[in-house]
Amino acid sequence: MGSATYANLIASQFYPLMKAKDPTIQIGIDLVVPDNNASTRTMPWDSTVLANASFDFVEVHWYGSSPANVAISDSALLTSGVTYFSSAAAQLRSELNAVGKANVPIYVGEWGIPGAYGGSPQSVTIVGALYTAMAYGELMNAGIPMAGLWEGFESDCTPASSGDYSKQDWFTSSLFQAYSVDSVPGCAAAIPAPGTALPRASARAVVQQALRAGDDVFAPTLTSLPTVKAYAGRRASGYGVLLVNLDQNNDVNASLEIANDTRSFSVSSLVYGKAEYDQSQNNVWSPPMSQSLGVVSGSFAIDLPPWSITAITLSAQ
Repeated sequence: MGSATYANLIASQFYPLMKAKDPTIQIGIDLVVPDNNASTRTMPWDSTVLANASFDFVEVHWYGSSPANVAISDSALLTSGVTYFSSAAAQLRSELNAVGKANVPIYVGEWGIPGAYGGSPQSVTIVGALYTAMAYGELMNAGIPMAGLWEGFESDCTPASSGDYSKQDWFTSSLFQAYSVDSVPGCAAAIPAPGTALPRASARAVVQQALRAGDDVFAPTLTSLPTVKAYAGRRASGYGVLLVNLDQNNDVNASLEIANDTRSFSVSSLVYGKAEYDQSQNNVWSPPMSQSLGVVSGSFAIDLPPWSITAITLSAQ
């Protein structure tokens, strides 16, 4: 189906028929930015569909690189793979602005590690976890209200040579282990028990600790921390901060300052990093580590381990 046919069918049939049944229902259309594998036969897609279809939201898929089905290196995943989210979101907003739909929501139906056939070895490494945490931060900064991380349970197991940094000779697109030992021919015997949280699931748990639905998302000011990415949310009860240390070998000693707020806060942390992931070499899949940091006001110090994701929760006293 070409883009003009798709837009016409939505506008003339699907949209009005659905609204006639339920005027409150929300109708979405599919766009291809950022690289949703549209063929040349269907292009130009976005401009044609946005100009001619009727819709209440738009939906895309993306996998961190262009083209989306090509795996990229660890270093590329942690740099261009992350910035691709913000640039793609900006392009989508520009397209919506051009047709007078600036406030239409953008939903991401699925996203994950770039690579053919369900991802790459990074899907089960600390690098994939770091990428996942930063991608969530970029999505929130871009005002994306919903994004579905691919995928919860998938019974695939793909034998693979080690990635740039990997302790496994297999990978799966699943966030949680979904198959049993020897249930998939050709896959490693040293795999975790079904239901075990894999690194991207641990990254997601840390993000959920830091950033919550309804937060007023803002960009923290970073000073002299070149290897750290930071995201933050403000809520009535306090703050949440997500810190990602991209230094593979060194701790980063950071100081967090709470500006223009004189309250005291109870502070806790949740950390998942290379130290926890490296234990998977012995088939030990450690969860994020939690810690109480006491009561603070004004500012406090925090240590960020190598290649780690840290959630800081500040709850007003």
